[in-house]
Amino acid sequence: MINSETDRKLREMNLSRMAKEYARQNGNITMDTIPFEDRFRMLVDEEYSGRKDAGIKRLIKKSGILLTDACPQNLYTGAERQLAYIAVQNLSTCNFIRENRNVIITGSTGSGKTWLASCIGVNACRQGIPLCVNIDVAQ
Repeated sequence: MINSETDRKLREMNLSRMAKEYARQNGNITMDTIPFEDRFRMLVDEEYSGRKDAGIKRLIKKSGILLTDACPQNLYTGAERQLAYIAVQNLSTCNFIRENRNVIITGSTGSGKTWLASCIGVNACRQGIPLCVNIDVAQ
């Protein structure tokens, strides 16, 4: 069982995920057979991935992206949509953002412009690129 003083110190240092993982490990009898270095790596990995995920969620929320569950892997690029898979993959790299270039997405109503823009935006946030989404609707 985790020492309450150790738990308090971990939480005070904002390492709550590590404290939870440590408590989980201590509750699992099979963890006794795992070497210290491996268990420590598991603790650090849990804290790191939790912080990374929280940072991505914070970037997505701050960006103002409309469809936060959009991702390029789920984008349908069938022939009738006239959307080139290679173009989507190139936009997903977000190199245009790093090069300070803009993208204009055009198409008819319901063609998936917002979904595509959201896919690109979410992917940029996953790459750690902070965004300010500017969606202009042309008349």
